[in-house]
Amino acid sequence: MKIAVLGAGGVGRGIGGILAAAGHEVVYGVRAPKNGEMSFADAVSDAAVVLLAVPYSAAEPVIAAAGDLTGKVLIDATNAVDMGDEGPRIALKPGQSAGENIATWAEAADVYKSFNQVGVEVLAEPDSFGGAKPFMLIAGPDGESRSIAEQVVSDAGFDPQYLGSIRQSHLLEAFAMIWINLAGTGRTGRDWALVRHHMETDQ
Repeated sequence: MKIAVLGAGGVGRGIGGILAAAGHEVVYGVRAPKNGEMSFADAVSDAAVVLLAVPYSAAEPVIAAAGDLTGKVLIDATNAVDMGDEGPRIALKPGQSAGENIATWAEAADVYKSFNQVGVEVLAEPDSFGGAKPFMLIAGPDGESRSIAEQVVSDAGFDPQYLGSIRQSHLLEAFAMIWINLAGTGRTGRDWALVRHHMETDQ
């Protein structure tokens, strides 16, 4: 599957490298291409999946520059974060979510929220949890494209869990703020994630 990663920072390169190792054709779209990178539009042109891995503040112009997204699966990995004096917080008005805003800006695509709930350290090395896959929520349309989004998350080394429509993005973004606050304030390191373990019950 051809996957266009928009953004070549730690998040984009971390996820993209693992997806390439899993057998996907991965290309990178950036504002000023060099060293094999492409423009946003060229990267997206014949890709089936688009991973949005730029800061939320850059998302709207990057989506506009990407051009036609009709029929593509777009996975939004952004968080709208305000690094205030009292610690990180969501930088949106109540009732808004980054995922829903991006779904509006990229209305021709099937937009899913995921990869936003842990930091780049975990995204780049999800195989560092003793054989268990880190838990990763997904929100977006419950249609044919859902299986594609879930496959990409799984191939990137995570344990995908579908939560519901893109309207549930605010829950993923609030969930992400727990990780961001704990890691950003030094209460934990940046090398942790949640892993799904079911109860052992007597038969």
